Amino acid sequence: MAAILEARTVERRFPVRRRLFGPPVEVRAVDGVSLAVERGETLAIVGESGCGKSTLARLLVGLLTPSAGQVIFNGQEMAQASAAERRALRRHLQFVFQDPSSSLNPRMTVAALVAEPMRVHGLEHADRHAAVARLLRRVGLRPEHADRYPHEFSGGQRQRIGIARALATRPTVLIGDEPVSALDVSIQAQVINLLEDLKTEFGLTLVVIAHDLSVIRHMADRVAVMYLGRVVETAPVEALFSAPRHPYTEALLAAIPIPAVEARRARVTMAGETPNPITPPDGCRFHPRCPYAVAECHRHTPPLAVTADGRSVACHRATELTLSGLTDTGAVRTPAAERRFALFRAAAAIGPAGPNRGVPT
Repeated sequence: MAAILEARTVERRFPVRRRLFGPPVEVRAVDGVSLAVERGETLAIVGESGCGKSTLARLLVGLLTPSAGQVIFNGQEMAQASAAERRALRRHLQFVFQDPSSSLNPRMTVAALVAEPMRVHGLEHADRHAAVARLLRRVGLRPEHADRYPHEFSGGQRQRIGIARALATRPTVLIGDEPVSALDVSIQAQVINLLEDLKTEFGLTLVVIAHDLSVIRHMADRVAVMYLGRVVETAPVEALFSAPRHPYTEALLAAIPIPAVEARRARVTMAGETPNPITPPDGCRFHPRCPYAVAECHRHTPPLAVTADGRSVACHRATELTLSGLTDTGAVRTPAAERRFALFRAAAAIGPAGPNRGVPT
């Protein structure tokens, strides 16, 4: 399947301190990242806070310009495109921000917020008000909400407004920067189901930034794991959860809470704190915290290499380590919870059952 969005050795550096003599001190928020997003898939980018995943999302959507490398969308390099070409590309590449409160103009009504992308990109509708009403209805809001202001809504409703605004230009790729992390757990489930329904209905390709791996397992097709500005592992979601190949991925999976006491296992812990990104360690950047590090890890940076099973891993010991993942045993649910999930699976088999469809968590 062809890649619709691609990053090729992308870097993004930010100056943090200027010197009187010599070059400025810089932090490499994204350092040589290469990945491809295939048409129609849901790619999740995960990692600890500060690993560079949100910066990478802004590079992919064109909100930031790479310091080095290329971002290619539909075969065209975005940095080399003219202003008119970039505007045309952005119509098909939209963004859902983490905090809907700060991404929605408080002085504009919902109707104006959702209609603005149509106006900016010259998408004329015979009845723009009707187009806004259709979008609001599709994301689970009522048409009469169009005349209200963002502060009159809950956090989950504001995020739905942000999704409606992103859909206004009929994009092909939707990038969400932790779109549910600021919401209550029950509302998270509703928004996740909404995104999955919209992906099917509109033929979207989704890129989701997240740090909650339990959410990612339910909605992603493939996962890219980032650590200190670099991708350390990419794999299909179930392969990554069941048998991780990088020690950092193993540690992330071990941090997922398991409600069933009898299914809990010895926790894999990481020693120390995340290194200073201004002066990252030599060799593998994870080696100061890795329980499996050897001398080679201190000296040489491991390349992101493709393994025999098709995943990509940046670890010198990827082929010799057997790491612990999450098995089905770790997902034990109570009988009541299992009944609720059975109802959800039945509804999903029938198809979208309305804009307010949710799943218990």
